[in-house]
Amino acid sequence: PVDYFVDVCRRLQGQVFPVVFGTGADAFSVELVNRLVAAGLDHLDGVGKWSLPEVAAILSRSTLYLGSDTGLAHLAEAVGTPAWVIHGPTTPDLGFGPWRRESRTFMEGRL
Repeated sequence: PVDYFVDVCRRLQGQVFPVVFGTGADAFSVELVNRLVAAGLDHLDGVGKWSLPEVAAILSRSTLYLGSDTGLAHLAEAVGTPAWVIHGPTTPDLGFGPWRRESRTFMEGRL
């Protein structure tokens, strides 16, 4: 849920600078940005603003990827950024989880 991501951003405020990715049609990312703005939390809104190569470049200079088990998690790892991945209906047991030593997986409902 969006609330979890807002809570993580609130707890880490001043320690990290969140960047929100997604397309303009990604309702979750749009809602996350709206909630971060409403909460007065610093972040960079990249929703619908960057091409995939630009996202890859930004991820390559990031400290960490935190998000759902999506292509962005795999892209982050491909460019050398550790991924902390939250699995919902999928499972890392299928062989699609993060592989970097610094990466982590979390199962929805067991965070």
